[in-house]
Amino acid sequence: MTDSSVTTESHTQERILEAAKLVFAEKGYHAARVSDIVEQAGVAQGTFYLYFKSKQAIFTSLVDTFFSQLLEEALSAAPIEAVTSPEQMLQQVHNVWRIILRHFRDDRSLAYLILREARCIGPEFEERIQAYYQQAVGWLADYASKGAKLGLVRPLDPQLAAWAVLGMFERTVYQLVVLEGRDDIELMADQLLELELRGLMADGAKGG
Repeated sequence: MTDSSVTTESHTQERILEAAKLVFAEKGYHAARVSDIVEQAGVAQGTFYLYFKSKQAIFTSLVDTFFSQLLEEALSAAPIEAVTSPEQMLQQVHNVWRIILRHFRDDRSLAYLILREARCIGPEFEERIQAYYQQAVGWLADYASKGAKLGLVRPLDPQLAAWAVLGMFERTVYQLVVLEGRDDIELMADQLLELELRGLMADGAKGG
């Protein structure tokens, strides 16, 4: 196979994926049909099946790409091994929040589908989403454990802390994407950083 034919095939696949994203965003997963996707992409129905077995297969591809790119970018922005001070940890966590918020905002149509419809497709797809969440929790728990060993994080149950942070992330992006309540990414990242690493209690507040 020549380089030009490989490029053409890649371009065709990308056209179909982009068309699917538009169709799913407009019609929703359940109402969308393969015929709608190929019409949007300007390809024959047989061409679609050269790349994807079904409507669910192409939706799965879109979701996998969305989460794999998000996790790769976010996790690479916060190597705990590079942290030697609280200021460095604050900067890392701030960068992670900014990456997450921007990723969901910049691909809002697909993010909306993931948050509203992905779990309604079936138990197999629910398990797929949960696998990505488990990967994120594993990283968060490891980050918290290593941070505690460095004396930068309180010695909390790392798994519990990880799920709590993930829950905060999930509800925040739901507001950003589904409710569209706000879009000030930098300010949101600043305030989420404060909540995650400093908590709600004001400086100087006295406990009972």
